[in-house]
Amino acid sequence: MCEKMNIKIVRGRNKMPLWLRKSIVVLITILTFGTVVPTSILLNDSDSKRSEVVAHSIDTKGDAVSENFIEEQLAQPEKQNNEAKLSESVSWNVIPKSFSEKEKLQNEFMTYTMSEAKKLAEIKFGPVINRRVGKQYEQEVLPKFGKVVTLLGEELEEEQIRHLKISQNPAGGLGEKILHIYDERNGQDIIRFHVRRDHPPLDGYWFNFHYHVPTDNFQTHHEIGKIYWDKNTPPHWSA
Repeated sequence: MCEKMNIKIVRGRNKMPLWLRKSIVVLITILTFGTVVPTSILLNDSDSKRSEVVAHSIDTKGDAVSENFIEEQLAQPEKQNNEAKLSESVSWNVIPKSFSEKEKLQNEFMTYTMSEAKKLAEIKFGPVINRRVGKQYEQEVLPKFGKVVTLLGEELEEEQIRHLKISQNPAGGLGEKILHIYDERNGQDIIRFHVRRDHPPLDGYWFNFHYHVPTDNFQTHHEIGKIYWDKNTPPHWSA
């Protein structure tokens, strides 16, 4: 009998009227002399997670916690997932065996590169930056980089396309590297896809996405797009 009642209470918690939930919170707080404040009754699932982080932090540290600390704790599972992605071995070598025509090979390599550019940028951004600019990067920057890769494929010989590799180690900290495409036979870079932090005078921070090519020894910045961050300094890459 008790088990059935417990199940009904759990299932019905989200359907409980707000006034009743507030009353329960006040009653429990009074009965425990303020030592227990069951705020999770008033929250949805995502807010409950935040509440659990705050409660655990107060229990272990004995005082209130900052918003930044809460964000870092909530970001931990996403950060661990990104680290797992980075450890995966991704290779282009196997895919070209299914294509005999250069045009189809080019299209497949562009599709493959876009997938890698999305994954590696997500790892480079880290969970905090990715939550803010990830969608904008996918919608505005990634398609433009895809056009660059398409033009690159048209300039390369079919055999060279079959031996291309994409680096798997985006730079953390303040480094610019997202990915490099290189010829595995000699290790020479074909194109370098980077992001730079710009901070114009009297303006906030911008993420400047660009690429470099070997014709000028990778010196010129060929801009693809910019995404505005904030007036506050963004965290380091992969943080």
